[in-house]
Amino acid sequence: MPEYIVVLSEEDGVDYVGVAEVDMESHVLRIPLIITDKGLMLGGNALKYLLSMAERAVIPDEVYTKETLEPSEYKVRGDLMSLLNTLIMPLRTYGYEVNVRQIGVVFFSKILKLSSESLSSSKEYSANVGFSAEKFAEEYEILSGRKVEERKTLRKYDLYSYSEEEEGKPEGQRESERYIEVKGHGKGGESFTMTDDEFEFGKKMGEKYWLYLVWNVYEGNPVLVAFKDPLNRDLFSVRAEERVVEIVKRMFVLTFHNTKNWKN
Repeated sequence: MPEYIVVLSEEDGVDYVGVAEVDMESHVLRIPLIITDKGLMLGGNALKYLLSMAERAVIPDEVYTKETLEPSEYKVRGDLMSLLNTLIMPLRTYGYEVNVRQIGVVFFSKILKLSSESLSSSKEYSANVGFSAEKFAEEYEILSGRKVEERKTLRKYDLYSYSEEEEGKPEGQRESERYIEVKGHGKGGESFTMTDDEFEFGKKMGEKYWLYLVWNVYEGNPVLVAFKDPLNRDLFSVRAEERVVEIVKRMFVLTFHNTKNWKN
């Protein structure tokens, strides 16, 4: 299972997916578990919930957020022990010796839930969201050990980056180089638009082209989800439409295939 999956939902939050290993002295139980804002899910309930999330999930290649996405293992063990004691107590009442010697918890995936509520559509709002999203993307590149240059004036992509170790190589010969298009949303967003030039450039550049979607820009905890070579993969439904910007331009509207399930 991937480290992160992203789901647009009715509310923001993070669910943690893992397995609890319960040492019962004579044997070890391995129990699927999911921690949500509403509590702990175990076994079949956890698997059923995970399947419902997977049906409407998007799996990014990379994720960046400043928020610490780690649950308290101590609290999880305590909650799990309380739940197990509730289940074990009737057995002890009837004379069965049932003891939990140790509980271990391993987390292997996170479900990022992002609200799809739209805020404002004013030009000023859109410009501020776009600027903040680009700055957040630049921060991610720097923290990842890459040098980054702004390329917005070319009107085909926003940022160019490459590993500091390849600084001596010319552009076009760096294995690590990324041509990055950044799209920001005030909260979540199931679709976004690209111009003709942006769309064709992204398809042409293939695996050197990256799409960074920055959600939750105006809610204090931005989440960057990155996709490598997104326009040559089966990620989106794409339609072309004419829109009046300053002049009439054809725009491509890209929507994740399974968004019809995101709000179910």
